[in-house]
Amino acid sequence: MSIETILLPSSQHDFNGHDAVLAGFLPVLTSGRVPQGLLITGPYGVGKATLAFRIARALLAGQLAPAEADMFGVVPVPDLAVAADHPVSRRITAGAHGDLLVIERPLADDGVRRKGDVPVDLIRKIPTFLQKTASEEGWRVVIVDDADRMNRNAQNAILKILEEPPKQAMLILIAQSASALLPTIRSRCQMLALGPLDDCHIEQQLRQWQPSMMAEDVMLIRDLAGGSLGRAAEIITADGLGLWQKIDQIVLGQGDRRDRIKLAETLARGDNSQAVLAIEMLRSALYRQIKLAVGPTTSIADALVLDWTVGVWEKLQTDLALAQRRYLDLKPVLYRLFQETHQIWARLASG
Repeated sequence: MSIETILLPSSQHDFNGHDAVLAGFLPVLTSGRVPQGLLITGPYGVGKATLAFRIARALLAGQLAPAEADMFGVVPVPDLAVAADHPVSRRITAGAHGDLLVIERPLADDGVRRKGDVPVDLIRKIPTFLQKTASEEGWRVVIVDDADRMNRNAQNAILKILEEPPKQAMLILIAQSASALLPTIRSRCQMLALGPLDDCHIEQQLRQWQPSMMAEDVMLIRDLAGGSLGRAAEIITADGLGLWQKIDQIVLGQGDRRDRIKLAETLARGDNSQAVLAIEMLRSALYRQIKLAVGPTTSIADALVLDWTVGVWEKLQTDLALAQRRYLDLKPVLYRLFQETHQIWARLASG
């Protein structure tokens, strides 16, 4: 598994670390009861899109057809793995499979960032696509990434599709926050909830990517990734360790107010992905520090402080997300985030 394939789920053929989820899902397919609405949820970078494409490949390759029981009455569990050199895999990787439609947030004017919402105009393409006869007389699959970013009109349009789904059609929604979707959408989908990957899985993958990486860097990236393989890949490819050194010195260390203003200004002025990476690494570090502070002897007063810490930081993250969606100046929000985190970290460190 290369870093490149992690960052491009349509070409990713390995899927590890979620055995319990698959163990509960695959038996549903043994009798051919393929759900026509599927909602895959979980944090960023844990394999949601990879699983969506894995299911789409298996469906379009005919591997989810109803299976017959063997002589002992056992129905074999379907295999979601489709070889990379399979014609279906090659066409999906090239974005050229006629029976697969992928909906993503459109690119912003700069051609790099993506817009804040999935607009209804893109969702309205789905019924037309599903009305077409499948090119290979099989299934048609629609993957909607960032489904929790659909505006209300887009969600209503999705709901109409789910209420009267065409035969041999599957709609796969990918979302970090299921609660952002209408309850009626959630009720019409089978949900697969993916959690953060365990530390061992992240470490193993890091050593495969970078066999010569020092052990302390492996541990640091593992901790900063917060259970997200996608985040770990970004830290490696975007000089995340260099960025972390600045954060560690300026936000969590002895940097002063002017240093934090300058760092906020630099990140706000630069590539938006660097700001997001900085915030996510900071969040992972802060949450790990909170976990260290929480123990069997934690007093009620300490627990209240920790609750306040989490609440303040999540409110600041919400403000940051809103600023990004509306293309506002990120500098003041980043600076407030750094200031609050500096104070919170000092309080946690002091015990």
